[in-house]
Amino acid sequence: MAVSDIVKKISNTNWFLTDNFEVTINNNTVKTGHFENFADDVRKSVVSVTLPELTANENDQVIGGERRIGVQLFEAFRFSVKFRDFNGGQLRQFFEAIWVKQQYEYFDDIRSSVTITTSAGTGQNATILFASQDCLITGISAFSLDNNSTAIAEFDVSFYTNKFSDDLVSGFGSEKVSSIFNQEVIGTRS
Repeated sequence: MAVSDIVKKISNTNWFLTDNFEVTINNNTVKTGHFENFADDVRKSVVSVTLPELTANENDQVIGGERRIGVQLFEAFRFSVKFRDFNGGQLRQFFEAIWVKQQYEYFDDIRSSVTITTSAGTGQNATILFASQDCLITGISAFSLDNNSTAIAEFDVSFYTNKFSDDLVSGFGSEKVSSIFNQEVIGTRS
């Protein structure tokens, strides 16, 4: 293949750009009334997102003189979102309120939903990269105040969940997903 053909293929590829995403966060137990428009405030404040790593420990057994390999149950999904803050730390206080309430509320009452999608650009539909309605906040990073320089305060929020959905699978981590995945996804690839 000629170099000009390779360059043409590269330039015609619809690359997945990492600066084309939106984050939606919802928690019904913490009021968002002091925000002008909470969805827009989150949208303008998100700096970056680290999607969860998909991992499972290996399972290695010797049965009948032969090595049998596999994987154990998947690890819980951990991801983080970096935010810029405004109005004296108003956004960080919102997540702090959820984190504190998690210590006292039942899971079903305090869980947060997080959806991360690609932005719908010209002629393209939004793609769900990650979605879960069962997220807990495991950490809120500190931010530094410094009299020697001026900067916008940034902080990270770490989330933890045992279920997720994307454009490939819906409800992974729930008991019903195995049959759905086997029938709908694997069956369509043959």
